Amino acid sequence: MTFYSFVRAVLTPFVRWFLKPRVAGRENIPSDAGFIICCNHQSMWDLFILVIDFPHQVSFMAKKEMFKNPISRWFFTKLGAFPVERGSGDKSAIKNAMDVLNKGGVLGIYPEGTRNKEGRPGKAKAGAAMLALNSGADVLPVAINYHGKPSLFGKKTLNYGKIIKNETLSGGADKVGKTQIREATDTIMGEITKLWEKDN
Repeated sequence: MTFYSFVRAVLTPFVRWFLKPRVAGRENIPSDAGFIICCNHQSMWDLFILVIDFPHQVSFMAKKEMFKNPISRWFFTKLGAFPVERGSGDKSAIKNAMDVLNKGGVLGIYPEGTRNKEGRPGKAKAGAAMLALNSGADVLPVAINYHGKPSLFGKKTLNYGKIIKNETLSGGADKVGKTQIREATDTIMGEITKLWEKDN
């Protein structure tokens, strides 16, 4: 058993007994890995809800601050996560992300870049779209809706959307430019927002 599988096994009872998210759209999850999963980010519960339900191991790009403590660094690294210094064009993080995709793994990104406590999905950073366009990977949009302020026992919905094919994001362009990245970013976040609105 891998460390990732062990953590899932330990957390599953907690998520199912206490968080109890309602899940929709599981049929949209590709059977094979090698894509990017993009989700809105409102609460610390997001990671647990997604990891427990999702059938593939996800390597998350996480803020650098989560790796400063030796214990948390060990824990998140064992889970396959890697740090990114936000707003810096972190070349090491980009390399790690591309390695995940090139090896056929699933890369997890919160396009907003940080927790959005307002609830409704906010403005996305360009990172997720840039990685998708440069790697050729498809994107699976996901939305978690807490129906108000996140709480342990409150209502929660996890919605998987239909896969966004890479050719849809690129628009058939031969080269990746600012226009393609901006439009792809809007497409990804737009689909996440639609999923969030379904249950609001």
